[in-house]
Formats: sequence, C-alpha cells, structure tokens
Amino acid sequence: FLISPIPFYAGNFLKVKDEPVKTDIIIGLSGYGQSSYINNNYQQIALDVYYYYKRGYADIIYLSGRKQVFEEFELMKNILISFGVPKSKIYINKEISSSTYNELKNIKKFLKEKNLTSANIVTSSLHQLRTKLLFEKVYKNFPVNFIPTTNFEDERKKWFYSLDKQRVIFYEYLSIIFNLIKINVTK
Repeated sequence: FLISPIPFYAGNFLKVKDEPVKTDIIIGLSGYGQSSYINNNYQQIALDVYYYYKRGYADIIYLSGRKQVFEEFELMKNILISFGVPKSKIYINKEISSSTYNELKNIKKFLKEKNLTSANIVTSSLHQLRTKLLFEKVYKNFPVNFIPTTNFEDERKKWFYSLDKQRVIFYEYLSIIFNLIKINVTK
C-alpha cells in the first residue's frame, strides 16, 4: 500500500464518466484494464450491461473479453441469459483479439455489418480513457458513450489504494502512451 491520494486521483483521470443515452447497442468489454490475466471483472461488466439493458439504453448487446479457460464473453452471455435477456439480443466476439485496439477494429466491423449508428460501452473504469482514445482513432465520428460501472468506489478509501490497483493505473498510462505512439507512427 502507498498511503496517498495520488493513485486515487490518477485513477480518476482514467475514468470517462459519460451519461448513458438511448443507443443502438450496449458493448461490454471485459478483461481489459486489469493487472492479472485471470480476473473476475467479466462478472461486474455483465451486471453493468444488464443494468443498462433493462433500463432501455439499447435493444442489443455485444460482448467481448479475453480468452481464458472459459471465454469471458461466453460467461457474460450466460449470466445475461440467466437474467432473462433473450439469446437473440446478444452478439459475442467471434475473433480472438490480442489487444484493445484490435478488438475495437472488430467492433467497428461488427457495427458496420449491422448498420448500427450509436453505442454505449461498458468497460473497467480504469480502461475507459484508453478505450475512448483508441475508439476515436479506429472509428471517427461515431457517437459512443463510455458509461460508468455500477460498483462505485468508496471515496473514503482514496488514501489506501492497493498495490494491485496502482499497477493497473500505471499500466493504463503506459498503454495510452504506447498506443498513441504506435498508431501515429503506423499511419
């Protein structure tokens, strides 16, 4: 532990906090913005996607996640189906992506194929800024909202961020720098 509010504020800068609006689709991105390869973040993403779906923010859902022992997107799909979301309303990632950037290219292809014109994206709060910056590079002029997760952090814990969470914050800043350099160099 580092007893300081600096990691809290550095992490807050990574959060986009758009307001959800009615869109064509809700996109759930799991497995990104976490320090470990094996994580349970997909469960929270599935709950958040369901939360916004049930409130009418979109009629269809696209799920993406890392391939682990079980693909996260399949687990998220099963959670949503168990809550009563029809299978026909859920699309899942068909291709394995090695990075957020590559997954966003897959999402762009899917959105074009389905002729969708707007989206709400649910992802880890610490992954939102990187995803937004990359999405703007991949798919310019596409209306998208990065909506907040429903498990809000306790403001009182801002002095006691775990080392694991600090690693995620550091990783996200490095990833933003790396991706912006890589994308601008390859153009």
